[in-house]
Amino acid sequence: MLDHLPDPSAALREWARVTAADGVLLLFHPSGRAERAARFLARAMPRG
Repeated sequence: MLDHLPDPSAALREWARVTAADGVLLLFHPSGRAERAARFLARAMPRG
């Protein structure tokens, strides 16, 4: 996704700006590995 943006550095700066200090930004690449991404997300998300 970043390689399709006109200014990837600006996008990263903006994401850092709008993400809470203790927040998490999850980025995925549409590479056809949806099952692997779902397993990672299930482990990464807090429970409760």
